[in-house]
Amino acid sequence: MNELSIYKNQIVYQGIEIHLKGVSKSGLEYLYIDYERYLEEMILLDIQTMKQWGLNCVRLPLRNSHWMNEKYQEIVHMFIYHLHQHDFFIILDLHTLNDSYGLDLFMIKDDKAYNALRFWKMIATTFRSVPTIMYELFNEPHLISPSTWWYGDEYYFGYKEIVLAIRSITSQIIILNGLDYAYQLHFLQHEKAILDEIKTYSNIAFGSHPYAYKGYPSPDHQNTIPFPTVLHNHTSCIIGYTEPLWTTNYTQGWNDSFAFLHLTQQFPVIITEFGLDRYETSLQGGWYADELLRYIDKHGLHFVAWAWVADRLDYPSLIRADLQPTGTASLGDQNAPCSVHSNHHYPGPGLLVYHYLNPNRTMIYHPPSNNTNVTTAQYSSNFFIYILFCFFSIVFFYFTYLRLFRFIFDPKITFDRTEQSSSSSIQNRNEPSTTTSTLNNDIVLPFEDNDV
Repeated sequence: MNELSIYKNQIVYQGIEIHLKGVSKSGLEYLYIDYERYLEEMILLDIQTMKQWGLNCVRLPLRNSHWMNEKYQEIVHMFIYHLHQHDFFIILDLHTLNDSYGLDLFMIKDDKAYNALRFWKMIATTFRSVPTIMYELFNEPHLISPSTWWYGDEYYFGYKEIVLAIRSITSQIIILNGLDYAYQLHFLQHEKAILDEIKTYSNIAFGSHPYAYKGYPSPDHQNTIPFPTVLHNHTSCIIGYTEPLWTTNYTQGWNDSFAFLHLTQQFPVIITEFGLDRYETSLQGGWYADELLRYIDKHGLHFVAWAWVADRLDYPSLIRADLQPTGTASLGDQNAPCSVHSNHHYPGPGLLVYHYLNPNRTMIYHPPSNNTNVTTAQYSSNFFIYILFCFFSIVFFYFTYLRLFRFIFDPKITFDRTEQSSSSSIQNRNEPSTTTSTLNNDIVLPFEDNDV
């Protein structure tokens, strides 16, 4: 087959298994769009730079209400044409609905000509002849039940209704994102009827958004318990960082939350978003994203980093305005967004991804080589070294400083200079003499009398 397809947990193109390594080209999901920023030469420059990085996939976040605008459609067509010409795989993502500000829980049912169902019918009809396109039906479902997620209700379209509509048009790959802002798929382990029904459809993949510090499934199977961390120097993004507790088990958290579908060879799993997001998590030192990339490598998952946009204050921007990877800003440049700096503990979001794509990349965060988790033994070893350091410091202090301090500040340790003066006699200058002074019968020190 010449189009993308799915076999068990593999994404296949022209008979060959592929692994998606991509970025999201953010911008087309905004409520207000500056169309002058999407000239063809600017789009081409972005795509050529992405190619130089070693990427093979681009995700285009879209807003359904803009689809009725001809200029908007023209820009989307231009992106898809040039991405296809440069051999990129493409994910079209319904990122934001209507005129909201990204507060959508799910695909709202309404009478608009561009509601989610009609939007996807138009998209699938328009791009069904492009063999490298995939459809991510909704960005980040949250605060809905598993039943609403699949079957829908009176307020929301369920995934099932959208899948049926697209399948009546095309067999292209469809991506279903989990709950808890697209992170959590654990609920499917407890919703066998839903999972079994999904298996009756071809070319289905699942998406997850593992932003720090999303970790373990919660007891209700639909939400998340964050990985425990310790924050250092939280007032500065230059020297601030966090580190995981030694009890943190990344593998267990990610296995249970989303990767089990891939590990059991049921479906492919695509990390359709991740990144060092905003000020508080830009302090994380990169360990979460770094460990996640190692995990993706080890298990053959797919990823799309957020986001290919220049120097946004509220984004984990991957590029600067000059298209260089973020993290190359001067540490003294106070005008650069906190999230794009390098600091002493990670190289910045852009360089982190750029180094990953480079076979000779170096890691800033180095976990133990035989285990991705920090072990009790490692912490015990560090603690032992710390105790030894404290012991020798105390010994050094005692022998070097304690007696000196006692000599200076202890009132009992004084020279009885009156007694010494009365008992001293003038010596012949040609016959140097040495006398001794008793310090309250405790300490006797040699003392050279140079008095005349």
